[in-house]
Amino acid sequence: MVEQCCLQTLQQVAGEEYHIRSKVALCVVASSHKKDAQQQLDFVLFSKKTSKATCVIQLQSVIKQDESAVDTALAKAGIRLYRLPRKSSYSISSIRQLLDSYLEKPAATPDEMIATISTKAFRQCKKCKSLMELKRASAGPHTGMLFWVCAEYPECASVELYTE
Repeated sequence: MVEQCCLQTLQQVAGEEYHIRSKVALCVVASSHKKDAQQQLDFVLFSKKTSKATCVIQLQSVIKQDESAVDTALAKAGIRLYRLPRKSSYSISSIRQLLDSYLEKPAATPDEMIATISTKAFRQCKKCKSLMELKRASAGPHTGMLFWVCAEYPECASVELYTE
């Protein structure tokens, strides 16, 4: 789920300009690295114009392992590596900032960003474990604010305010 959520955010931020591939063998992007063909990169952004790998996104490993070989191979290939924490949701604006130097299109306005946030999420209801959906308050003291509501509403009335 974490990888799917990260991929969705990457697609919203960079999908127009890059082919985003997941689970790419390190030897595909760093040809000098032939030692371990099993070493996989979480996400690689390939330019749609040149078809070359431009940067790599690695989610932090659940188990602590030595990743210096990956760092070295990507540095030799001139490919920037970004390590992200494993989370259940990723901020469009923070991923946009991270990749800003690679993107040609201007930053989205706040309204455009809100419009691109998936209304179905990989967030689970704390009460019934169903998926949560993103909604915008249309009335009351929280008008205009985003919030998560359980997909099983009204049977389950779990609601949480949205935070990036």
